[in-house]
Amino acid sequence: MSRHLEYIWMCLLVLTFVVSVWKADWMWMVMSTLGILVLVLPRLGYEGLRQRYHARLLIMAVIPPMGYLLLTVLADPLAIPFPDLLAYALHCGGAMIYGYMVMMAIDQRSDTVLSKRWMLLLSIAFACAVSILYTFFKYYYMLTNGYLVVNEDFIGISPSPSNRLLMAPMTVTMLASIAYAFLIKRFLMHVDKEHLFAARGGA
Repeated sequence: MSRHLEYIWMCLLVLTFVVSVWKADWMWMVMSTLGILVLVLPRLGYEGLRQRYHARLLIMAVIPPMGYLLLTVLADPLAIPFPDLLAYALHCGGAMIYGYMVMMAIDQRSDTVLSKRWMLLLSIAFACAVSILYTFFKYYYMLTNGYLVVNEDFIGISPSPSNRLLMAPMTVTMLASIAYAFLIKRFLMHVDKEHLFAARGGA
């Protein structure tokens, strides 16, 4: 099952990368590239052993790129409200699960020992760090598209609309990461840490 999920994940990541290039959506371009790197990580032999992610991790990893592609296709025809905020939430989910996978690799391929709780906490920190990077891209987008972002632009007017747009990625990430942390914990509750990153041919 894991092998098929890996193929599905790879196809979704490639499609996400192509769509993000077409839309000039730099952060989803970064996210899809990061996903490909994380996907390849277990294939890099470690002490003669090639590993594979547990199927439950792969199911969670498939959801963000699939959600982004569906949102891209359906947002306008279905008049989905607040598509940008939904994209930020999906982005947060991707960053958290990819961060969790990186923490697993650190735990099993180094002398650092991380519990599942620590891996979850560090994946939240990873998602928040990615959202800060997202804010820089957002600032550049606003600056090049005529939004008021420089202090001199706000003389005599309120900066609230620009502030809301600029802070949206981090705000959504802080709220969504709590929900994702709960879901990840519940979904992986009955899977031992050693089985999350197991030898190929496992679950």
